[in-house]
Amino acid sequence: MSANLRLTLLFFFIVINSARSQSDQLLEFKAIVTGQIVNDSKFSEIKLSSYLDEVTGDTKSLTDKNGYFKFTLHLPSKLEFDFIYKEHFANLLIEPGDSIFISINTKNEPVFEFSGDNSLLNTEINNLKTVVQKLSPPYNDILKKYKNDTPKSFLAYRSKRFKQDRDSIQNIFTQMGASEQVKTFYESKNRVKYAEDLLAFLNMSSMFQHIQFTEENIPYQYIMTVDSLYEKSTDDTFVLYYHNLVIRYSNTLNFENLPALLTALQTKNTLLASSIQMDYYLERFSGYTKDYLITLSLKNLIDNGYIDNEKFTKYSEVIANQFFKSFLVKKLNEYKLLQSIELNSNKIHQFNISELKEVSLFDSIKKKHLGKTLYVDIWGTWCGPCISSFKHLPELRKSLSEENIAFLFLAVSSPSDQWEKVIKNFRLEGFHYLLNEKQKNELYNKIRINGIPHYFIVNQKGNIEIPNAKKPNEPELIKQLKEISSN
Repeated sequence: MSANLRLTLLFFFIVINSARSQSDQLLEFKAIVTGQIVNDSKFSEIKLSSYLDEVTGDTKSLTDKNGYFKFTLHLPSKLEFDFIYKEHFANLLIEPGDSIFISINTKNEPVFEFSGDNSLLNTEINNLKTVVQKLSPPYNDILKKYKNDTPKSFLAYRSKRFKQDRDSIQNIFTQMGASEQVKTFYESKNRVKYAEDLLAFLNMSSMFQHIQFTEENIPYQYIMTVDSLYEKSTDDTFVLYYHNLVIRYSNTLNFENLPALLTALQTKNTLLASSIQMDYYLERFSGYTKDYLITLSLKNLIDNGYIDNEKFTKYSEVIANQFFKSFLVKKLNEYKLLQSIELNSNKIHQFNISELKEVSLFDSIKKKHLGKTLYVDIWGTWCGPCISSFKHLPELRKSLSEENIAFLFLAVSSPSDQWEKVIKNFRLEGFHYLLNEKQKNELYNKIRINGIPHYFIVNQKGNIEIPNAKKPNEPELIKQLKEISSN
């Protein structure tokens, strides 16, 4: 991409946001979640998971020696999050501007205590979630229907079940004196689950029953039911589920554009494929849902270096939500900064070992780098948080330029051509290895990885010194690496 084109794109996004700086805009959407783990002899990683992990900020946190943790989030609206610590789980509703403190007592049965914003609502949601979970049909029952039912019969079954669950929730919560907010919350979740099951049926039964679903063999009422469930929802928290389901199951919804989309994907025409999808979003959706879908598509184009001035102008100008506009400005500025760094191909070493059958992948790689301290990044081309972390590497590399440290990047579950493109676009100096599934599984078992991005540090003797290292943007990482490198 030429310098003039990059400047044109940057100017476009600056103009549409000229009223206020992007940092000021994003501050309006900031939320803080802090807390402490109590009565636990061995602390572990904490996760906050939402359907919008791509844009919300921190998704993982490690506790300090006293069990304290902190998440900084940027939210376009009120969102539901899953809070996960070991086998302990809670639901959280978080709004922009919230400051929430969570205390988790792990002794015997885990107890979650909430204080700060929305504390009463979050307490009530989690006190009642066990009651609601008992209403869900066993997964094995659903699985049998995936294997045997037709769309018509599954729609009839799930419709009846949805009404039963809706009435049960109303009756139980009325008897328990639940607040109207909590009733609305769980009624909406019931509606979301209904739509998700309808979409999952088309996906799963096509696999089990070897059926190719088209407009001809899916009842019109089936898709209309899915749409109506979300059209009746005025709460962004639950509308968000819909467009993520649309993305996940687009092969069953995007009938009229599917042939063209498949052709674009097969010919690896990413810009055309994205345009087809975005045109579909503009036709089918409006408001908040449309803004998010277009934003996510443009973000993916930026992350993977597919930037076209005309397409960005066409699609970004329809976005009304200020959070999403600011987010795209931020992503584009980060990309521009990386592209301004001179590409030194002599410092990028790529090894496509996905087809090699190594007895021990880890041993074969570390032998190549004995005598150096290794900072290892496990990532994937499809992983938003992985891609987002790359912007911090130039500064980290500069801070460690005098140290005997090498940067290793182990890519998993990633197409070869996309792997090469991301490395080039993000100027990822270091040693790159593309792993196959067998090699990935060996690595995950050795390091005990639950998700990516994941970082670990190997000392100069080839031993894993820190299996869960700090992220590239955490100041403590530089201290860790310098200490290990000097030993």
